[in-house]
Amino acid sequence: MFSVVVPVYRPPLWALSACLDSVLSQTLNDFELRVCDDAGGDPHVTDLLESYRSDPRVFVMSAPVNGGISGATNLALEGACGEYVAFLDHDDLLSPRALAEMARALTANELADVAYSDSDKVGPDGTRYSPSFKPGWSPEYLLSNMYLGHLLVIRRSLVEQVGGLRSTYDGSQDYDLALRCTELARGVVHVPEVLYHWRVSSVSAAANPLAKPWAYEAGRRALEDALARRARPALVSMPARMPGRYSIRPRAVETPVTLGLIATGRPVRDVLLRSSLKALENAAGVPCELVLALPAGPDRGFDADGARVVSSDSTSWGAAANLIMRAAHTDRVALVDPTCVPLERGWMTSLAEQIDRPGVGAAGGRLLEGRKVRHAGVVLGLEGLAGNVLRGLPSSRPGYLSLASALRDVTAVSGECIITTRQLVEEVGGFDEELPLGLCDVAYCLELGRRGLRVVFDPAAELRVLRPGARTPVSPTGHRAFAERFAQELAEGDPFYSIHLELEAPFCRLRLGDSAT
Repeated sequence: MFSVVVPVYRPPLWALSACLDSVLSQTLNDFELRVCDDAGGDPHVTDLLESYRSDPRVFVMSAPVNGGISGATNLALEGACGEYVAFLDHDDLLSPRALAEMARALTANELADVAYSDSDKVGPDGTRYSPSFKPGWSPEYLLSNMYLGHLLVIRRSLVEQVGGLRSTYDGSQDYDLALRCTELARGVVHVPEVLYHWRVSSVSAAANPLAKPWAYEAGRRALEDALARRARPALVSMPARMPGRYSIRPRAVETPVTLGLIATGRPVRDVLLRSSLKALENAAGVPCELVLALPAGPDRGFDADGARVVSSDSTSWGAAANLIMRAAHTDRVALVDPTCVPLERGWMTSLAEQIDRPGVGAAGGRLLEGRKVRHAGVVLGLEGLAGNVLRGLPSSRPGYLSLASALRDVTAVSGECIITTRQLVEEVGGFDEELPLGLCDVAYCLELGRRGLRVVFDPAAELRVLRPGARTPVSPTGHRAFAERFAQELAEGDPFYSIHLELEAPFCRLRLGDSAT
């Protein structure tokens, strides 16, 4: 079923031997191990590889010239018989049940062309640490970094269809391959178990992310190539303090957006409201129609300064959101807290680009409260029914697996900064006016998910909430109504938050007693 491919290029003999032994010790025996010596010229490596030829599952080949990791991998794949290819670095280790667990997942998902597992690191003394408990399949997260990592398994026919690995991206050849294969894959499956152990050495990226800057530059080029293939013109950059984490800034978006501010639920001073409205519009980077939802009542003398005002007797966030949707003259509508100010120009450009793409139903930005994260995506079941992941994290920190700073798919985003379309709001029957903000917005996103649409957290749209309000208390009736309406989703758990992380607090801590590692 599997062709396990190992390109060999000057590894320590003991590490190479341990790597190959970890494959031959698999509980599943339906595999072939294909090893290619990339013309290293080390007779000790040659002798070691020769000693494995006696096992009929092992195929050893030698490259005539040094072709790099991509060339060696492609050579190892020539003549492969496995339905799936499993990629393994020459000094890393597979869990004894790695192939069995991957086979189980692929058998259960017949349309899956790509599968990946969780992983951890293993030190020189054999100690395992730093597990990566990854989210479920997220096309957007893959545009932020090669989060699929190891163990990565791809249907062999798909690898052949895209032309194998490309040497021009050596160092990030696996990222380039993953980007190309997932574009065509019928399905991508996550196996939430630690099945791969990434060996740490003094010269490896596992120990020092700055050890191979050329590799991350290759990844940046691979991402640029992927965006060009997908006709998504954008500027790709890599923050100096986060090698291997990429930031995407789309080009200008000309289609106008309705920017709606909801100030019906709590009093907001006119001067703050006017200042926020001006800042949001001036820094949007997109033509904006302004609509402001204010409490009904005698004229307060508020100068809307070009914004249209809609009034509501209700304090419901959902009711005000529905009013703005009905008043909007554009299909794309962004709802924003009235005390938000943007931290960068063009904050709306990225959100508008997200909502224009097929399959995306809503997108939301990154919100700060002082110097801490307020919103970086909503996790279903976190701290009750739904909560903001990494809430309270210092804003300078990326968070676990960079979840607080990476473009990624999420189950829901906060209504304090969300963009969607009037058409979709109409299709789901509007925002639920009985639920408070914190559940109403989540309910809307879950309804989009039921329709096969994705929700995206986009940190390129970063705003600070100047006067954050406390969450509206949820009545037992509202709590119960939400829980009953989305009982299936709550029971299944959030697909973008690992089952191995606790739900009692937002900081992605390992669950007590978890046996995933």
